[in-house]
Amino acid sequence: AVLASSTAMQAVAASSTAMEAVAMSSTAIANICKLSYNATKDVIIAINNNEDYIKKVFDTVTSDSSKFQLTVIQNQDSVSSLNQFCNTPDTIILCALGTYRAGGITSLLINNELIKSSGSGGLQPHYVDRNNCSAIAVPNATFTEYNDGHAAISVYKVI
Repeated sequence: AVLASSTAMQAVAASSTAMEAVAMSSTAIANICKLSYNATKDVIIAINNNEDYIKKVFDTVTSDSSKFQLTVIQNQDSVSSLNQFCNTPDTIILCALGTYRAGGITSLLINNELIKSSGSGGLQPHYVDRNNCSAIAVPNATFTEYNDGHAAISVYKVI
């Protein structure tokens, strides 16, 4: 019922207690991934605005193979090349938004809306791990770069 109500989703996004519970629940994350981005937008934005939530979602997704199956591991200097892996329904994309060289920035967009710009995923990340995961995306995610970004993604299918 909560996932079906935009008002309820806004309330969840505004509550740190509720967001902690969502980030640590594989059932909640799996259900969010099965809904349209427009329905879950407030929660996705709240996750990406909080490093602790990003790490908790990373832990939740990577530790529950009964709900999430790794399907893609990619990294690219030309970050828009990653777009082809980020439009499959019922997936979640763990992102290391990095840089190819100092000063580079990679931006994550969902449905053409800027979600996060960062280089905090590190210098030329080759994979996503708990330490460099800097954003969480759902389809349709795309990437752009400024001053030579670089990014890595891990795409998990919700099963």
